[in-house]
Amino acid sequence: MARPGSNSPRTDKRPRHVVDTYYDMASDDPGLLQVWAYSDRMSYHAGETLALHVNTTGAHYDIEIGRDGLRYETLFRVASLEGTQHATPEDCSITGCGWPVAWNFNIPADWQPGGYLITLIARRGEKAATYTHVIVVRAAKGADREPCPKNPSRPERRPVIPIWNGPGRTVIRRNTPRPAGPATNVT
Repeated sequence: MARPGSNSPRTDKRPRHVVDTYYDMASDDPGLLQVWAYSDRMSYHAGETLALHVNTTGAHYDIEIGRDGLRYETLFRVASLEGTQHATPEDCSITGCGWPVAWNFNIPADWQPGGYLITLIARRGEKAATYTHVIVVRAAKGADREPCPKNPSRPERRPVIPIWNGPGRTVIRRNTPRPAGPATNVT
């Protein structure tokens, strides 16, 4: 998120503030260089098709997709896609933007599960506006999954699930078989 009072990386427009809350949205001003995007879903199985809805005032834009992690790895690039500006409703956070699909991408079946960044870059002369969208890629449907390797030097860990039952009544449940008896109350 951009610092209040600074330019947003998605547009060269200054952000608006409402009671010290920062937000920004696509502008209908064609003079401002901007690029925005959203996908039809937030997660995909490898092998499925991603539909990207794009709004930009740039005549063309580039897309880069990379796997995020300990080290970022660029996996795909496409340049000079035709840009189009679309109207954005004032209540887009409630009703959605309603932009048409601008680009479809078949996620390769061999992509590993993880977080992926889709970066769009629109240029006009020396200026550039960027937007980064995050998706999650899951293993291909029906893919054989290797179990997590076990480390014999560490005991097996099971997740702990906190359940809130009102003030002072948080119950801790362990996701493991336990002897019969009440759960442990934490105060």
